Amino acid sequence: MKKFIEYVDQMAQIKGFKKDSEIAKFLNITTATMSRIRHGSGVRKDKANIIAEATKTPKEEIYLASQVAQVQDPEEKKVWENIAKKLSNVAAALLICVSFAFQDMGLKTADAGIKQY
Repeated sequence: MKKFIEYVDQMAQIKGFKKDSEIAKFLNITTATMSRIRHGSGVRKDKANIIAEATKTPKEEIYLASQVAQVQDPEEKKVWENIAKKLSNVAAALLICVSFAFQDMGLKTADAGIKQY
């Protein structure tokens, strides 16, 4: 899983934003809040939803990254990052298994509405 700011930067790239002030305006936050995000803060659910939609990323992934970004204790932050990494690995493995199962049944993952990466 990426760091929260990487999702914000991905959204900025998709939207064509060059400056943090443009991101702040899009998210309807102050430039001071955007600066805090750059330095390790997360965002509220409504802002996380905007980022998830813009990046076509599951909300759960954005929410988790946002929460991890807010943890100050380095040891606790490492634990949360490891949990997020494990969840990401499990999700990837599950997606691979489902893809193989559909192939064995002669179906394409696109036919089942599964996003291919």
